[in-house]
Amino acid sequence: MNLVPADIVSNAHVLAAWSVGTKRCASPFVVNCTATEKFNIKLCEINQILVELADQFPLPQSFEEHSRMIIVPNKFLCFICKAYYHYLPAVVLDGIIRILGKKPRIYSLYRFLDKVMNALDMFSFHCFEIERNNLEYLDKGIPEEDRKDLYLDSSDVIYTDMTLSLPQGSPFYDWKIDRKSQSERQKVKHRRHILIKSIQWTFLTICCLLIYWMFSFFFF
Repeated sequence: MNLVPADIVSNAHVLAAWSVGTKRCASPFVVNCTATEKFNIKLCEINQILVELADQFPLPQSFEEHSRMIIVPNKFLCFICKAYYHYLPAVVLDGIIRILGKKPRIYSLYRFLDKVMNALDMFSFHCFEIERNNLEYLDKGIPEEDRKDLYLDSSDVIYTDMTLSLPQGSPFYDWKIDRKSQSERQKVKHRRHILIKSIQWTFLTICCLLIYWMFSFFFF
């Protein structure tokens, strides 16, 4: 996955407009603002860093403890994992919420997230070789006095540092938006985590008993 820091993308926009405005280019041209091969991140690396981010910086108003992420090699296994880890608990929890007289929305939220991720499949699971000549041309044309502010070089960017700095100044990590304190929210998430694991283990137990009964019925 090729990731580029947002400030470099904004700098490329400014420099492209400046290049046309100063008639360095006869007409607007396409600039592929992509990182070099040094900044191509594998999904397993993203997985590990996101888990580390969730451990170090818990999100306010979050629903459940974030324990791990799973990457599977094909769509069939992905469907099974989503059904077991997401949709099975969502259906049961929505049923409990409906019984309590509230509006169920967990299942629909997972459906929405799946649609978003499916739209990104092409870009998440394929590698693209993109021409960088125009971006390098912009970089060479940066005046020396502006190079410190309008930089386009991402070779020294470290993805781990960039990701772990996300909570700084982000409104999504401001605990003022949560009516519960951080310790109270952690307790709520842990109780939900135990409930979800109980639902999953109950389902597995029922499946094992059903398989045992069918095996006994047909072979004994």
